[in-house]
Amino acid sequence: RPDIIIADFRLAYGDDGLTAIHGIRTFMPGLPALLITGDTAPERLTIAAESGIPLLHKPIKADVMLVKIHEQLQRKAQGN
Repeated sequence: RPDIIIADFRLAYGDDGLTAIHGIRTFMPGLPALLITGDTAPERLTIAAESGIPLLHKPIKADVMLVKIHEQLQRKAQGN
């Protein structure tokens, strides 16, 4: 069982990370997730923001990624 999902917003063949995260969460409810993007289109960023899944913008520094992963795992441990 994974501890966290880290998905790119845009995936191959027209798929997207939000759909992937929601699909995985149907089998693993509450699984923490992070969404990553290099996208700048306002409508796509709005969709990402409305999802409630933390969004990180590329390029992402390793220390920032580690902090965000830790935050999500802590939230899960606290039941949030």
